[in-house]
Amino acid sequence: MDLKTLEAAGINTSELMQTLMDSEDVLKVVLDKFLEDKNFSELERIFSNDGVDIDYKAVELYAHTLKGASGTLEMTCLQSCLQALVDDVRAGRYDKLKEDFILVSVEYNSIIKAISDWKATEGIS
Repeated sequence: MDLKTLEAAGINTSELMQTLMDSEDVLKVVLDKFLEDKNFSELERIFSNDGVDIDYKAVELYAHTLKGASGTLEMTCLQSCLQALVDDVRAGRYDKLKEDFILVSVEYNSIIKAISDWKATEGIS
């Protein structure tokens, strides 16, 4: 199993595989579960209205939940971006949230593409 595509997207695959006891089957399952997670799409929905009527508690909840999942899956860059978003919303630095979310989006989309590319390369549907 070639994990270079995932590594290039910022996933620490050596740590992740150690956590998963080197099980390729479990890796496939957890990455599929990550792809099904709705927290990012909820953040996207919230930020799609150009900052009008943002529910800051919802931003904190979805970002914090996604941060936990990304940390568990050793997606360190995404986790760091989400931590900044969580920190800024908790500190009331609402003027920074859109910029934070743009960085989260870049990292998230990079990881989603990498997972899809990896699955295609490995012949996984």
